[in-house]
Amino acid sequence: MKKLLSFLLLFCASMFISAQPPVPVFKSLNGYDESVAKAMITPFNNIGHQKPQKTSVWFDRTMIQNMITLINSESSTRRPVDGVRIYFALDKDGNKTIVLVSTYNSNIYNNESFEGDNYHYDYWDHPSSAALFNMHTSINGEPCHDDCKGGALLYKKSGLPDDVSCDINNPHYLSRSLCEDMVITYTTQATNINSRSEWFDIDMINGFMKIFQNSEVDGIRIYFAQNLINYPYTYYGGMDTFVIVPTTASPTDSNVHKDYFDCSFASDFFKRSVNKLKTQLSIKLRNYFSEKSDEIRKAMMLTGPYGGQDNGQLCPFNCN
Repeated sequence: MKKLLSFLLLFCASMFISAQPPVPVFKSLNGYDESVAKAMITPFNNIGHQKPQKTSVWFDRTMIQNMITLINSESSTRRPVDGVRIYFALDKDGNKTIVLVSTYNSNIYNNESFEGDNYHYDYWDHPSSAALFNMHTSINGEPCHDDCKGGALLYKKSGLPDDVSCDINNPHYLSRSLCEDMVITYTTQATNINSRSEWFDIDMINGFMKIFQNSEVDGIRIYFAQNLINYPYTYYGGMDTFVIVPTTASPTDSNVHKDYFDCSFASDFFKRSVNKLKTQLSIKLRNYFSEKSDEIRKAMMLTGPYGGQDNGQLCPFNCN
């Protein structure tokens, strides 16, 4: 009888333990422990701290696919996941890199936002069983500070025409020539970095799944860049930002990931409806423009092809 009772107690205890939810991991989407990631981000909390350094970070397609699968599963089961924030960061050697963090919709209106949007709150807790955190290869990404063995093509002007198959009315579309200007402007600026992070909505992130339907695409490259001051469709002119480009493996060296600018394989490349336009400017935007601002430019920013989105939302104007 005692043996039976002991067995039943042991069985019940094991059932209780197995019924407990798995202990979450607290990580960035690119695999850094939360405490490590926040320490990497800290140098950029005071705007203007770090001088520009030619930087891009490459992620393979499996990592991005696992990341997208994870945040969509969390949105359906846990919280209203609404996007990904990319932070400027420093690695342990003092070189620039990025930290990717998932966000959810706070449902708290942010009056300081240029877009008149809600706050997008970071969250770090994820299921430890997620495929993203159990990859056999590194999920940190591959930073480089040169032309990445000839794969990073935006550090010089190509002189090539922009791909006519790209959807210029898409709020997240940037032409190749504009990307070149943004990346080159960043690398040649004399001032310090003036942003902390940029937020991208979940619809744009999900757009990568469409891109990966093309078997030639082997990943994405995220460049450090700067918005042009004279670019008419952005109110983030002169601010440091990110440019994201699909890549394809070199036919002669699979370790070389070459920027890929062909939109013909995805006619709905990052396509989504622009639903964040406001009939009135937010408080921050009204203050940003002086009475001398050009009324036509104001109108263009609300009705032009980029819908005032500037492809992402920059911090410090739209942060947590």
